[in-house]
Formats: sequence, structure tokens, C-alpha cells
Amino acid sequence: MASGRYYRSASFGVSDDLESYLAEVRQYPLLDRDQECVLGAEMQRSFKSISDAFHTLPAHERQRLLVASGIAKFRRGTFIHMLSSLCSNVAQYALQTGKKKILKTAATMAVEFNTYEAAHTKFVVSNLRFVIMCAKRYQAPGLQFRDLIQEGNIALMTAADRFDHTRGNKFVTYANWWIKQALKRAIHDKSRVVRLPAYAQQKLPRIRDFQHGFRLERGRYPTEQEISKALHINLRLVAQIQVFLEDVLSLDEMVEQDGGGEVSRSYNIAEATVPRPDADLDRNRLREIIRDLLVKLATRKNGLRGMKVLSLRFGIGCDRQYTLEAVGELFHVSRERIRQIQSEEFKRLLVIAAEEGVDLEEFLRLS
Repeated sequence: MASGRYYRSASFGVSDDLESYLAEVRQYPLLDRDQECVLGAEMQRSFKSISDAFHTLPAHERQRLLVASGIAKFRRGTFIHMLSSLCSNVAQYALQTGKKKILKTAATMAVEFNTYEAAHTKFVVSNLRFVIMCAKRYQAPGLQFRDLIQEGNIALMTAADRFDHTRGNKFVTYANWWIKQALKRAIHDKSRVVRLPAYAQQKLPRIRDFQHGFRLERGRYPTEQEISKALHINLRLVAQIQVFLEDVLSLDEMVEQDGGGEVSRSYNIAEATVPRPDADLDRNRLREIIRDLLVKLATRKNGLRGMKVLSLRFGIGCDRQYTLEAVGELFHVSRERIRQIQSEEFKRLLVIAAEEGVDLEEFLRLS
């Protein structure tokens, strides 16, 4: 990026804190090829020292420490935050055991990690300007410039973790792919309120451009069949993508009521989903009746088991309705046996309900 003052630009959405960041990153000098080789060799040597020290630990402890650090396979290119976590876990393990050999191993890993981290940091801060340059080319509506820079910086750190100086290419050449992929992914995932699948993101601009041109030419929007035929896209896929072209409505948007006045969309949605008070009263009354029926069922021969099964299955006196499998686990029988018990006991409950003049079908409909 060219040196000199970075002027405020409306197209980049630059604010005061972003200007401060841009001024700060210009303070770090760029690395030449020889400096990159020196830093790369230093990182490689430090990682080998960490690896050699780590492998002096008992095998069963090594695996446990790797799992605790989130590392599937310990090798060159392991993310620096995982490497930091591993060194911390080894130090904690050394303090717990108190063995001098393990304490020495933890100290060696800590010293070598500091060297590794210093070289890694120098790789990253010296190329922050390159991330800004890439982010300028990938700006999109709905995604702030600072967010793009953040995504690019994360990719830059990943590139520093995996850079191999022995291959002969410059670090910025290697990091370029990681940064661009991260910026494209950020645009796909975060530039819209509702995230689009990758296939829709690719075809959506083509469909939108075709619709615009078709409308200018013929004065109307094209049908799904016309879009499918013109762009050679499957008709079902066109119908799915058409949904993504619709505008996203805010629940906080104010809309007019029929009787006058304005309320938010969320108010109307809540109003439609709130149950009527009289329905709640009926439901509570019928639940009390069912509890009484279950108590009477329990007083009859072998009725206690049936009361428990039906209570669990219909969520009466419980925090939720239990599945057949869950009830079977409680009674140590199969789910099929619970289904049979439920059917038998429900028939007995219907007989008791008929004797008491209770309509169980009404309860099942309201509950």
C-alpha cells in the first residue's frame, strides 16, 4: 500500500478508530526475502524443540494433553493458539506431578514457544498492510470494512502458522490465497441478514441481472420457467433461489392497524400466537380432572404402574412428556412393552372416565 496519510473516505467507511489502526500498521516495516527465511527457520527450529520436549512425556499423558488442547494431530502447522494451550497444559501437569524432569520439559516448551510466538507475530504485523489492500478489493454492501480486515487478519495468522520457507516462495504470495478465501467466505456468510447457501450465492447475481434486463425490455418480471430456460438452471433450483430475492422484514418495523394507530410486526405475531385465556382455563380444569382419574386408577388392582406410565407419557404432574423409550428406561423394560402398558391402562382409564362422566377426547384435543 502506498505510504503517506490515509485520507478519510466515505466509500471505505473509515472512522476515527479505523484511521488509528491504519496509522499503526504503517509503523511496521515490510519483510524482505532474507528476513522471511530467517523468521521461517526460527519458527521451524522452535517448533522442533517444542515437539522434541513434548515427546519426552509419557505416551498416555501426551494423548490426554493433546485432546485437552484441541489438537487432533501434533505437527508443523498447528495453530498458534492451540500450541499456546498445549504449553499451558503441560506446565499445569508439571506442577501437579512436581517431577523435576517434567518441570524441565515444561520450562523448555515455554521458552521455545516464546521464540516461536515472537517470529509468528513479526510475520503477521509486517503484512497487515497487505490485508488492508486485499480488503479494499472485496468490499460488499452489508459488511463493514473493519470486519473484512478482521477476517483477513485471521487468515493471515493461519498462513503464518502453515508457511514453509524452504519451498522458495515469499510469504505474501502464500498468504494471498488464505486471505482472499477468507474475504470471499466472509462476504458470503455475513453480508446479508439471512445467510445464503453457496450455490444460491453464485447464481443469485445472474438471476437478478436477468430479471432487471427482462423487466426493462418487456415491462414485466420473468416467470420461473423463463428464467430456467434462459439461464439453463433447474426449475426447482430457480424456485428455491427466488425466495432469497425477497426482502427481509424487520420485526421492529411499525405497521398500521385496521382500527388506526401503529404497532410493530412482532406485536401482531405475538398476538396471533398467544392462547386465549378461556382455553387456558379449560385446559387447567381438564388436567385437574385427569389427575383425579389417575388417582382412582392407582387405587384399583395393579393400577399404580399404569398411573405412573400415563402420567409420564402425557406429562401430567411432570415437567415434560416422556417418550416410550425414556419411560422404558425408567421401568427397565423395552419401549414396546411400555406401549402395550399404555394401551391397556388407557382403556382402563376410559372405563373410569365413563363412570365419572368425563370426556377424555376433549382433554386430548385441548392438551
